[in-house]
Amino acid sequence: MNFKGKNIVVALSGGVDSSVAALLLKQKGANVKGVIMDLSPYLDSKKDIEDAQKIADQLNITLTIVNLSKDFRKKVIQYFLDESWKGRTPNPCVPCNMFLKFGLLYDYAIKKMKADYYATGHYAVKKWDRKTKRWLVYRPKDIKKDQSSILSMLTQKQLTKSIFPLGKIKKEEIYKIAEKYNLHSKNREESQDLCFLNSAKMSKGEFIEKVSKKKSKKGKILNTKGEKIGEHKGYIYYPLGQRKGLGLSAPKSVYVKKIDTKNNILTVGTRDELKTNEFYVSAVNWVAFKDLKKPISAEVIVRNKQTPHKARIYPITTQQKRKINEKIAKKENRVKVVSDEPIFAVSPGQLAVFFKKDLILGGGWIK
Repeated sequence: MNFKGKNIVVALSGGVDSSVAALLLKQKGANVKGVIMDLSPYLDSKKDIEDAQKIADQLNITLTIVNLSKDFRKKVIQYFLDESWKGRTPNPCVPCNMFLKFGLLYDYAIKKMKADYYATGHYAVKKWDRKTKRWLVYRPKDIKKDQSSILSMLTQKQLTKSIFPLGKIKKEEIYKIAEKYNLHSKNREESQDLCFLNSAKMSKGEFIEKVSKKKSKKGKILNTKGEKIGEHKGYIYYPLGQRKGLGLSAPKSVYVKKIDTKNNILTVGTRDELKTNEFYVSAVNWVAFKDLKKPISAEVIVRNKQTPHKARIYPITTQQKRKINEKIAKKENRVKVVSDEPIFAVSPGQLAVFFKKDLILGGGWIK
């Protein structure tokens, strides 16, 4: 794609990836501008903005700061709190990307800053398919840094003017470029998942209790036979699949298998007892095609950076929709997933992503 003379707004974070993305686009002749979200007080945005400004100064580009702290609280933090109290396993990076980075910030860049394109430092590859007349998303050259799963929930509208300059570059090359041009971000540590927890310097449970302003009560821990084998300090501290911190003495390692929020009970089981072949995925967003009309063979990932599992994906029939509840099923756009081999800790609230080799078919929320 020829970017010469195009107005491109790059979502800067102060980190090395977005910095190099901006540098590469400028080298290709684009008119580059930077934009960054101010998410204070939930993140240390002051430090991020300072780092991003130093990058902008180095590249001789402008930096616009957009305050989205209220939207972050509403769309990301509140979602995280609500899902956790429901005993589900939230994935806040997904709504952050859907509603903020590729929602409000994207719209601001295109409408307010008159951008032809909006660029990010995500590792993914985007291609136009003439046959289907759709934008397709592929896994990047550096699979270790694959972020295409997050992008599986983006709409065609969001993908239209989005570009990912790092999709065909490995991470080590990114560092070499940053070193070569002495970018301010060359030695900066990478941001971690659940960034607001790291910023608050709290555990998941501590954060939820503090922000929700309510305490999670102690409760029973049962084995799969229904026998009491311990006590937990509050179910919000233990996501499905967790092994550490249970304080149990057992002949085999046990993991959180079920969270009964009504009765405040955790049920634990062995690794094999947490495996399943079948589960449902709702609110599916298809990227590679408009809708799933018939069953397909694909690969599925139910946890970030997990090895894909072979599976069959089945659309829900009209008869099945009636059993579920016609209104809910229509809204949720559910599919049934049947994997060839059992998958460990399929957790409601996590994102399931469907692949065909390196092509992202789509993604949705595990029920």
